[in-house]
Amino acid sequence: MKSIFKQIIVTFLTVVPLVKIHAQSGIEISFDSTQKISRNKSEDKIYPVVFSAKLGTYKDSGDYKLMISVSNNSDFSKKYYKLDFNEKKFADIDEKDKTKNIVYLTLYKDSLEDRTRTLILKLDVYKSGTLLKDSVNKGKFKEIIINVEGSKVVDSLKSFSYLAYVGTNFDLVDGIKAKNLFFATNIFLPPLKKGAVGMHLYLYGNRTMTTTDTTGNIVRVTKILKTSDTTYKQFTEQSTLVRTTVSDNIGAYVSPIINLWSASSRDNRLQLYYTPSLEFIWRRTNLTSIYTNDKNIDSTVIKAAIPGNVDFESKFISNVNEFAFKFGFIGLTIVHESESKNISVRIHMCAGYSSIYSPFVNAVTKGSATTSTISSGYTTTPDIFFSGRTWITEGVTGITLQAEITNTLKYPRPFYGVTLSKAINFQNLGKFFQPLTNRN
Repeated sequence: MKSIFKQIIVTFLTVVPLVKIHAQSGIEISFDSTQKISRNKSEDKIYPVVFSAKLGTYKDSGDYKLMISVSNNSDFSKKYYKLDFNEKKFADIDEKDKTKNIVYLTLYKDSLEDRTRTLILKLDVYKSGTLLKDSVNKGKFKEIIINVEGSKVVDSLKSFSYLAYVGTNFDLVDGIKAKNLFFATNIFLPPLKKGAVGMHLYLYGNRTMTTTDTTGNIVRVTKILKTSDTTYKQFTEQSTLVRTTVSDNIGAYVSPIINLWSASSRDNRLQLYYTPSLEFIWRRTNLTSIYTNDKNIDSTVIKAAIPGNVDFESKFISNVNEFAFKFGFIGLTIVHESESKNISVRIHMCAGYSSIYSPFVNAVTKGSATTSTISSGYTTTPDIFFSGRTWITEGVTGITLQAEITNTLKYPRPFYGVTLSKAINFQNLGKFFQPLTNRN
């Protein structure tokens, strides 16, 4: 009987300390979950990382502390971040409210594009300055992998439907040169379902390329000198005429967008639409005429009375305002947008009836001399026109290349235009009108 009682006492004295040791080993410190964050190109970003803790009987122990650090397995450089946490005593950890247990991670701004990198945070438990084995902490997430995406481009396009453009025109006469401001607004809303009708609205201001024509062997009168009351001397020369024409245009274009059976399916990589159009253009044309390479100068005495001497300049500059209305009853538009929305290509071809309103010239003849005067009235010139436009827009930067050509059949007058611009979402237009001190 005494031996049984003694065995019970020995067992009790052995089991109780083991139970106590097991109770004291209940440390559970864990991160909540993985995170995905990104850098910003214009400002530093601060992200909170939360952890929860159950410390058991070690809650008030002064020998235990928690350390959070960045693992050596991370591939994110130290110069791009700051971790606002070094160590924390168990007595300072809140077990009930985990929102008070926060690690602050600061990512420094970076304007350069970069691939996604990983930042690994780890939890370590120390006792009296000695790192304890990983098995002591029973937490679920003792390491957390934070995916750091490259800096986001703030002005990247989310859609190609509502865009404004600001850029420059190119003149290819004397080589590739950027000349004059180009601006435009483009609203493109394709039909969303079968039987529906979309809309394309395009407002623009551009300058078409300079055209230069050269004509040789031009005989012209350069000077008239009065020699008497009944005679005068007329000087003529043989020259080369160089004419340079450049036009500034302000236009408005509107068109319905109509599906063409399965060719307009949004599942296709290329969509084809029927797009009849109406377009109005106010065109201001500058014409410069220069006579060069003068030779074979001659003079002739003519019997006639003139009021005085006349000198004819070798350079003439004129500006003409024209108004064009175009009814494009034959119109097709081809659209391609990549699945990732990083490129947009639109090609528009159109033909139809045009009516051009331009100042008319009255020829007034007096004796043997003929003079021309420009009347304040306008004349209408009907014609058949054909035109083509292409837009290529890169979705991340908004860089847009546009080319266009238009001409008429009966009275050919070709106009060419090439522009390079930046497409901007309408919600970002306000940034251009902010004071410089408010821009980031």
